[in-house]
Amino acid sequence: MSDMFSLIASISLGTLFLVSVLRFHGDAAQHSREKTIELLTQESAATMMEVLEDDFRKLGSGLPVAASAIVANPDTADITFMADIDGNGTAETIRYYLDNAVDLTLTDNPNDAILYRVINGANDIEAPAGVTDFSVQLLDMQGNVAVDFAEVRSLEVTLTVEGILPYGYPNNNQYPTAVWTKRIVPQNLAKPSNTDF
Repeated sequence: MSDMFSLIASISLGTLFLVSVLRFHGDAAQHSREKTIELLTQESAATMMEVLEDDFRKLGSGLPVAASAIVANPDTADITFMADIDGNGTAETIRYYLDNAVDLTLTDNPNDAILYRVINGANDIEAPAGVTDFSVQLLDMQGNVAVDFAEVRSLEVTLTVEGILPYGYPNNNQYPTAVWTKRIVPQNLAKPSNTDF
C-alpha cells in the first residue's frame, strides 16, 4: 500500500513539475514574441522618423524666400512644403499626408493607415503599415501655434506607430506602440526676416 501511495505521489509531483516547466516555456515564448513585435514596431518608427526629420530640416532650402516654403497645411495630418531635398539647387514640392480611408487588409491592426510622401506630384514613399497618427504643428518664434505660414519658425512633428500584429496574436487586441514627437527647427526658417522685429 505504501508503495502504491509513493508511486501516486511521485506521479503527481512529476506531473506538477512538468506542468510548471511547460508553463514557464510557454510564458518565455510569449514574452519573446511580444519583444520581437515591439522591436519591429520601434524599428519601423525609427526608419520613418529619419526620413521625416531629414525632409523637414531642409524645409525652405533652395528657395529665395524661405517664408514661402509652406504651401499648404489644411489639417495637422496633411502638409505640403518646398525644399531642396536632393541637393540639386532646385526646390521640390513635398507632401506628407495620412490616409485613413485606405483599407489595410494586409495587417491585423484595424487602426493603422498609410503615411504618404509625395514629391512633385509623384508618390515617392508609402510608409510601412502601422502608422496610426501623424501630425505637424506649425510654430512661431515663441513656440506658439503660428497663424500665418510666414510666421513659422519650427515644427512639432508627432508620429505614432502600432505593431501590425497584436500581443498574444491572434487572441488579443493590444498592439505595441511607439510614439515619436520632435520639434524641428529648419535652418532656413530659423533665420529672422524683416517682419520678426
